[in-house]
Amino acid sequence: MKKYFLDTNVLIEMIRDSESWKRIAKQHGLNDSGLKLYTSYASSAELLAISKMNAWGNKKLEKMDYILKNMEIITMKGNAIRELYAEIDAYSRGKHPNKKLPKGQSAFILGKNDLWIAASAAHFKIPLLTADYDFELLNNVFLEVIIIPPMISDDSE
Repeated sequence: MKKYFLDTNVLIEMIRDSESWKRIAKQHGLNDSGLKLYTSYASSAELLAISKMNAWGNKKLEKMDYILKNMEIITMKGNAIRELYAEIDAYSRGKHPNKKLPKGQSAFILGKNDLWIAASAAHFKIPLLTADYDFELLNNVFLEVIIIPPMISDDSE
């Protein structure tokens, strides 16, 4: 079964049913049967915050609820995900005791939600689909990161 872990920015495009989403869905087979989609509890919280800050209307809120109910939301409980969070944070800051950043790569502080998203996808070994280049330095170190071209969203309704 094909699996993808969706970052918040991809979920926003999905909710909007934007042209970017249609392109992404077609390119990665995201509307195929037999596909399992995952996201992080952190992403679901980010979506709720975005919906409140941008005063989404009922139609958009209902679509968000429908989408989240039809995918697996990974909670941030358990020692394994917490351990990966710490590993990824130390690595991205260039302070991991065993994993060094590639030569010439500067340390980079990932946002706390991005750390939870990466740790969750890494723990379950599910490719992370994102428009966020911040995850790029984690690719093939902790998880598979599939970066799609950045999308511009209009979060109002």
